[in-house]
Parts: sequence; C-alpha cells; structure tokens
Amino acid sequence: MHWSTRREEGPRSESSGTIQSYVVEPAGKVVRWLGYWLSNNGETTLHFTKRLTLAQGAFWRFLRLSLPDKGLTPYGARRLAKGILLPTVIYRAEFLEPSKNMLNKMQTFWNRISRWITNGFCATNISVLSAAVCLAPMSIYAEQMRLMTAMQVVTAIPEKYIATAMLPQSFPLKREPQLETNRRAAFDMNKGGMRTKV
Repeated sequence: MHWSTRREEGPRSESSGTIQSYVVEPAGKVVRWLGYWLSNNGETTLHFTKRLTLAQGAFWRFLRLSLPDKGLTPYGARRLAKGILLPTVIYRAEFLEPSKNMLNKMQTFWNRISRWITNGFCATNISVLSAAVCLAPMSIYAEQMRLMTAMQVVTAIPEKYIATAMLPQSFPLKREPQLETNRRAAFDMNKGGMRTKV
C-alpha cells in the first residue's frame, strides 16, 4: 500500500488485484486499520477528528450525569478527564502526530474540560485554569506519549520487541537482558555489615 500526497497521487486505480488467489479491492480514500483512520494523502486530521468527536460525546454524557455543584467532586471529575477523556482524544498520538490546527481544537476541548472540573467561567485565564486543575496542555501529553514510546522501543530487548529488532545495527542497544534482583539474597549478604544484637 503506497501513501502519497494529493499532488503526487495521480489517477487512482479502480481495478482489483489478486494476491495468492485472494482478490484485493482498491481502498477508498480513508482506511480504518487497528483503530487508526489512515487517509491516502498522509493527513492525520481525520483520525484525530474522529477521536475528538468520541471524547466530546463521552464528555456530554458526563455533563448530564454531574450538574454544577452536584454529583462529582472536582477530584472525581479530574480523574474521569485524565482516565477516560485524555486517552480517547490522544489515542495513537505516539505514532501519528496531530497538526497544529488539530492540536488547537484538542486544546479548546481540554480547556472546556478544565472549566468543568473547576466550575470556572468561560473568561477564566487558561494558564491559571491549567494550574488549578493540575492538567498539562494537550501538546505536552502528545509529546510525552511520543517520547515514552521512543524510549520503550530503544530500551526493549530485540528478541522480545519487533520494533527494536528493526532498528539499524549501528544503533546502540543493550543486548543483555537485565537480571531480576533478589532482595532477600542481597539482604542476607549484607548481614555481616549489620550490628549484632547484644
């Protein structure tokens, strides 16, 4: 499957192909694969728009269940936001990078959630609001996901993680698996340095 920009795309092939006696029909302009919404021009906007719509639907349900000054405490609302809404919005942000325009839409939604948690007004300063709720901006969460995934790939054992095995041979990897520590054995070895009871 070849993805290209709209300019490079050229005419689309409408004929089906055959691979080992399986007939493969040409894909549409958008393909859903393992929870990703992939478009043939390489844009990630469609994927994150669908994820944002799902999170907004869940948020409206939360609003109906907890009116201001009733229902959820700010702590419970924050846990719902960080545990359900945040993973829904930035699903697969470790591999797909949202555009600036999409990040702005996601941040607007995140600000609305912050106002819901604190029962703040629409005119509340966003920097104060973010500090009061103890939630970082959406761009920081997306960047953190990418960095954590990169760290997972480069520190994993190649025999157990296929992405690590596909790194170039010149990439410095720790080939030796880390041995499990036995705390009891370490404690027993250190007994000589302990004072004896009198």
